[in-house]
Amino acid sequence: MSTPSSGRSLPAQQASPLVRIRQNGREYDVRCVPDQTLLTAALSQGAALTYKCLQGECGKCSVQLLAGSSALRSPGAKEREKLGDKLALGYRLACQSSFSSLKQR
Repeated sequence: MSTPSSGRSLPAQQASPLVRIRQNGREYDVRCVPDQTLLTAALSQGAALTYKCLQGECGKCSVQLLAGSSALRSPGAKEREKLGDKLALGYRLACQSSFSSLKQR
């Protein structure tokens, strides 16, 4: 959690949770952005993720969630079809995984 110059913690509604992901042996912390895909948020925050089709077909954007999975919506049909049993191991398609609204948390 960020700490402003006053030394107090930010109120919960201002602090966004983090998701920790791994792709190609590299780990990244991605700050949750409500209603945005994991891929879009990660790229905008400087993560060098590999991706290609942006439609959940190629699987290049597959990442393993290491922490913070509760911040993401449940896997959709494309993720279930493409990843199958890998979902149980924490894998997601970054282009198809989107963050939940912080209001719902």
